[in-house]
Amino acid sequence: MLSSLLLLTALAQAPLDGSYIGSLTVQGATLRLGLELKTTDGKLAAQLTSIDQGYAKLPPATTNWDGSTLQFAVPT
Repeated sequence: MLSSLLLLTALAQAPLDGSYIGSLTVQGATLRLGLELKTTDGKLAAQLTSIDQGYAKLPPATTNWDGSTLQFAVPT
């Protein structure tokens, strides 16, 4: 099983909840991605959306935040 790992270094103590847009280039193709982050009851949840693939929802298998770095893995 292949997986993608995105590593995001956040500003010191900045709140993460919100919407983020970026791109991923793989084998010469660039895909626009949306990332939604939401904290509920102290637990951070993530939802990745592939805009260029019909807004396909890609739920991360894992989401970890250590106070300065966000990591999540998306199975493909």
